[in-house]
Amino acid sequence: METLRETTAMGSTLHSAERKRLASTMPRRLITVAQDETSHPQPCLASIEPVSDFILLER
Repeated sequence: METLRETTAMGSTLHSAERKRLASTMPRRLITVAQDETSHPQPCLASIEPVSDFILLER
């Protein structure tokens, strides 16, 4: 049985491999970045890609 550390390492390896595999088939495109804010539990500024709602940055 794998430990949490081993399982995390395997997940990270899979993530890297899948990211490279998928990125090689995706065309380059320009994206729009939108500013957003949230207040849970403290005020936080965020940058998101509005089409996918992917969070690019939180601070």
